[in-house]
Amino acid sequence: MEPMPYYCDDCETWHLTHYWLEDDGSVTSTDDDGNPDFEERFPTAEEFRAAWTEYYKDMLETGKDPLREVPGKQVKVKHRWQVLITPSILGPCLSACRPARLNQGILRGRGKWLMYPANFPAELLEFLCIEPTGRGSKLYRDCRDYWQVLDANANARRERPRDRNWRGTVEWIEIRYALPTPAQVRAASRRYLK
Repeated sequence: MEPMPYYCDDCETWHLTHYWLEDDGSVTSTDDDGNPDFEERFPTAEEFRAAWTEYYKDMLETGKDPLREVPGKQVKVKHRWQVLITPSILGPCLSACRPARLNQGILRGRGKWLMYPANFPAELLEFLCIEPTGRGSKLYRDCRDYWQVLDANANARRERPRDRNWRGTVEWIEIRYALPTPAQVRAASRRYLK
């Protein structure tokens, strides 16, 4: 069944309540905290409509959408990095990276090389599945893991062979959702209230 909004006076915001019909015929409801409450009956369709109408009226007044009913704009962010992986006694390590850009159809690095793991961007480390090991200033991991991550990415390019220092470019697209503006929230609530 569709969740039903309600205004909580304690925390002064809106929450959703989900209703469930149990095997024994009893009705339970859960809200954001996940604690079940036992109800005597399901709310009627009219009670559902009234609760949503009250929520949309509040959205129209305040310009806020705490239940995130209004979808935000989808934004695609393309990340491009040039990385340098070098061999070491403990295995290959990501020793440097820098942003890359497309220049006349060729990906080229730009700017200074970032040489210390503390300076490496978190999204690049996450993409390469790298976690700090606490060994000095470098991040180590098994060579095969790098190659698996990079081979699985159609946008990773190798510029040097695998057996020595390897320099390549890595790119991926991250999809983010922007929060709607108060004007967009008010416009959406007017559409819902029609």
